[in-house]
Amino acid sequence: MKKTLIAYTIIFTVLAILLYFLSMSWMNFLFRPNLNKEIEIILSEIPRQHPLVTENQVKEFSRNVENISDELKLFVSHFEYYEKLAPAFTNFEDTFTYLDFWEGALHSAYVFPLLFKYRDGQLIIKSSLGNIIPSGSVIKSINEESVDEIMEYFKKFIYAETEEEKGFWACERYLLNFYPEFFKANEYSVQYSYEDNQFEETVKQVPWNEFSSWKDRIESTWYELKTYEEFTVLKILDLSYSEQNIYDIRKVMNELINSNPSKLLIDLTDAKGHGENYYNLQIFLSFLTKEEGYLIPKQVTRYHEQTGVFAIIPQNNSFQGELYFLISRYSIYPYIKALISFCNRTNTGVFIGESPLSSGDYFSNPFKEPLYISYLIPKVCRTYNAFEKENFEKIISKEISFSITDYLKLLDFEKDYRNYFSLLQ
Repeated sequence: MKKTLIAYTIIFTVLAILLYFLSMSWMNFLFRPNLNKEIEIILSEIPRQHPLVTENQVKEFSRNVENISDELKLFVSHFEYYEKLAPAFTNFEDTFTYLDFWEGALHSAYVFPLLFKYRDGQLIIKSSLGNIIPSGSVIKSINEESVDEIMEYFKKFIYAETEEEKGFWACERYLLNFYPEFFKANEYSVQYSYEDNQFEETVKQVPWNEFSSWKDRIESTWYELKTYEEFTVLKILDLSYSEQNIYDIRKVMNELINSNPSKLLIDLTDAKGHGENYYNLQIFLSFLTKEEGYLIPKQVTRYHEQTGVFAIIPQNNSFQGELYFLISRYSIYPYIKALISFCNRTNTGVFIGESPLSSGDYFSNPFKEPLYISYLIPKVCRTYNAFEKENFEKIISKEISFSITDYLKLLDFEKDYRNYFSLLQ
């Protein structure tokens, strides 16, 4: 009797373990009938979600999505599904209308523990977990596949007017981190150059949750500050909404203004900022401008149109010295576009640097960023933010061309900014 109980206990334990692993494996696959239902939702909701979508765009998108439905197997992995569906969203010809990964798929995903940046056609390492690859390294290939070939694959998921901007967003949206999910291999050998020397490193993939936690810590700071004898530099890293940064923005800006520098240079060369809550950006600009105004001239949805959105009201204690903005080709996040447009309209500050890769209008989403996250597609409404098209030849007072060395130093906040002020003399 005792032996029988022990045998049953062992059998049930083994079955429980097997069922657990089967359930975890099952979560990685999607059922074709459910995907067909999702595709029906996509096709029925598209016309309502985009205020400026054209009939031809809807037809082309519908055709591509229907073709995908015919190609689906009975069970398909999240990443196979993404690989088929994501390119169809480029039909809308909008950089911020794109498919993102369903959060449920990320719990079992394995990724590269690296922070990639794309500058001047080069794939750069900004940081790596455990410093396995030094910051500033330039990736040449992965498993002997060239960076150009790798970038070509990921660019098909993104709409942008130039190949360079596609490469930029592929890194900013962490698509390259999912390389191990798209290209399965026993190991991943990364070939890179650092300080004119060539190296090779085997990079181990880590769970997405571990990478995400590390990434959030690395990217939690919204600014960096550097003081010279003649001026102060404030480097903006991220102006996206964050409750913990509201107090910090006020504190930092008040301290900076009270220190009374005669010149302030705000570095926007690597600045982020996106979402639908502009409050951090509103507070930040209120310390810089002397003019009241609206951040966004006009917003349009499928159902209404509104002019003058998100008021900027100057603080009693605002910056009184000479104000400069340093921008680069990559100053193209939505909030940074809005900042540049507002400052141009209100004559706030002087712009120096490069013309951004894109400017002007963009789509946003009032509930979630981005609009589409499989699975299932949420029913939300698209918002179109309309600006006057900026003529950067007129906005930029002094054009500066950045080399790859400049980009690396700007990323790490190691640049000697006195060189830029000497050009203004």
